[in-house]
Amino acid sequence: MITFKVPEWSDGRICVQLVPDRTGKNAVFQDTDGSTVSLPVIGWATVLVLEDGLLPRVSFEPVVDEECFGPIALGCLYAEGAGLELIEVT
Repeated sequence: MITFKVPEWSDGRICVQLVPDRTGKNAVFQDTDGSTVSLPVIGWATVLVLEDGLLPRVSFEPVVDEECFGPIALGCLYAEGAGLELIEVT
């Protein structure tokens, strides 16, 4: 049997980034001041979310290249409080 304990520093997200992505897509966000920001999608991440008392959830998220954080999955970007809201991936 395989057992895994989420690291104490984790927010319950186990993220595996699959980089690079060569589709040439961009993620368009709305910033807190209402302006739009476009970040290149450089890959994809498989994310396992573990929360006490709930079944694990698996999602597939774009990875963007953000100025402060570097390559980061969208959910991780939100968790870091970057203040960006995804509008679309084009």
